Amino acid sequence: MAAEGVLHHKSKSRNRGVSWQKVVERLNALPSFDVNTKSVRDRFNLLAKKYKVKMGKQERATGGGGIEVTEAENLLEELIAMEEDTNERADEESRARQIVEDEDKAKAIEMRKRAMESMGETRERLGKKNEEKRRRSGNQSMVFLEKAIETKQKMQEEEKRAREEERRDQQEIQTAFLRQLEVSQQQHAAQSNMTEQHLLQSIAMQQQQQRQQMQQFSAMQNNMMALMEQQRQQSEMILELFKKTNNN
Repeated sequence: MAAEGVLHHKSKSRNRGVSWQKVVERLNALPSFDVNTKSVRDRFNLLAKKYKVKMGKQERATGGGGIEVTEAENLLEELIAMEEDTNERADEESRARQIVEDEDKAKAIEMRKRAMESMGETRERLGKKNEEKRRRSGNQSMVFLEKAIETKQKMQEEEKRAREEERRDQQEIQTAFLRQLEVSQQQHAAQSNMTEQHLLQSIAMQQQQQRQQMQQFSAMQNNMMALMEQQRQQSEMILELFKKTNNN
């Protein structure tokens, strides 16, 4: 970790992440290691926390003197100090940036205040000029307003006349349509009457023809019966004459 400079970079920065990855790659190159970035980082944080707790207890027990540490603990203490130094520098940089931002913000507020004051003065000057212009243009505005009202009235009158003409045209069209419809209905009624009369005449003619045929048929029957009666009488006369001839 010291060789890769992990703790020289600010916490949660991209550079620290890259350095942690290099440490992991070095460890995984060894036969007995199979770790990842999170596990190595968590392991270091746990060791640092335990070391701080241990050192705190020993300082309270010995009064801050005569504490013996191993080589590994000595290296761990250096890494902890390195991280604390990095965090302190990061805090100082953050405070410095905040101071600069606050100063820039104060300057921006001051500039905005001056701009608003200048704008207010400009508006005041323009307001006076506009007031003079309004007084000068007051009469012109009245004239324009009167003309606008007059124009609007003329347009309303023209629209009213146009609506009346349109209404009259519609009434004329409707009247003409009703007249045409009435004529058409009359023609249809006349045609219907003619058709009905023609049908009645045709029926009457058929009935008359049937009556005539019946009369003709009845006359033919009467003629045939008369002829048959005449033939019967002739036959009886011939038979009677034949009988008389045989008797003689």
